[in-house]
Amino acid sequence: MQRVRGASVTTFAVYVCGALVALVPALPLARSLEHSVTDHPLGSGALYGPGGTWLMEAFTELGSAWGVLANVTLVAFLLTLLLSPLLQMMWLAALLRRRRLPEALADGARRYLSAIGVSLALSPLLLLAALLLAGVPAVVTLMVKTLPNDRTHDLALLAACLPACLCAAVWATWHDLARASLARGASIPAAVLRGAGACFSWSAVPAYTGWLTVGATLAVTAQLLGGLLDLGGPLATLGVLVVTQLLALTRTFVRARWLADALHRVR
Repeated sequence: MQRVRGASVTTFAVYVCGALVALVPALPLARSLEHSVTDHPLGSGALYGPGGTWLMEAFTELGSAWGVLANVTLVAFLLTLLLSPLLQMMWLAALLRRRRLPEALADGARRYLSAIGVSLALSPLLLLAALLLAGVPAVVTLMVKTLPNDRTHDLALLAACLPACLCAAVWATWHDLARASLARGASIPAAVLRGAGACFSWSAVPAYTGWLTVGATLAVTAQLLGGLLDLGGPLATLGVLVVTQLLALTRTFVRARWLADALHRVR
């Protein structure tokens, strides 16, 4: 926890950058949805009604706006790809040793290309996860499509996704551990090998999955609270914004705790 407290300014900066990038697709989508319920007596509350009927109808009516939304989403995705290595290396530098934000940013910039190199080196494992996600459920679907029990069919498909999920979890754990090794000064090959050694210990993937589960729970809670608390009016809107962003900030600190653990594992 001492590492996390020492890097709190950098962690907050990472949260701000993530929030700004998320605004790129979120703002046009929110405006489009708000326009679709302008004349509804419940306002935006109709979007979260039982069954989500009005929400689905609103998405259906946004056909003319999908081109713009797709473009801004693509821009946000590209920004994430460009900024993610820099932000993570900056973050790891601050977690490794107490630094001011400009110093951490400079350290992250020096290792930016190395971070991309690690991602490229581990990309075959990510590709394998994608192939498993596409292929295994398709094969299982052919095998169980004649089953009379729909529940058994659904459970079989859910089980078919587990190999891809496990492969993706191994990739994500290895990726973070390799970049943590980079932050400690290792070269790209050494970082990949050291990350592999730490990743395939008995506790690394479960630890990553645990922190990921906590972060995902906070994200889902923010979405649910956003729907439940949106009662209309500026004060309610401000309250929803504050609550959801506090949960998002908490999720960022959860991620910082995992990265601090990653630095410890690759000592």
